[in-house]
Amino acid sequence: AQRQNREAASTGTSLFEEELREFKTEVQKHMQHMEKAVHVQDLERLEVHVQELESAKAEAQRQNREEVEATKEELLRRSAAAIEVEKAELRLKQAEELEAVRTELVRKNQEVIEATKLEL
Repeated sequence: AQRQNREAASTGTSLFEEELREFKTEVQKHMQHMEKAVHVQDLERLEVHVQELESAKAEAQRQNREEVEATKEELLRRSAAAIEVEKAELRLKQAEELEAVRTELVRKNQEVIEATKLEL
């Protein structure tokens, strides 16, 4: 009877160990499945984040292009204004030179008139 009890206990223990092994295997499979699911979720979140970053980058590039264009236009306006200032300065210098020549001519003309008066 004891032998039968031992065999039954041994058989029961073996069955329990087999069920325990199967349970552990199922738990491991479930854990791997859960890890994969978490990994997929992480990848999906990363993909969304990458898309957000790409959108932000595209917007920053668009704004940068707009700022570059605005800066170019402003520089062109400033260059045109600087050219106009240079033209005005040249005209002023020419006017001053002409005035100096006119003044010299008037002075010489005055000298000729005085000399002519003296001769008469």
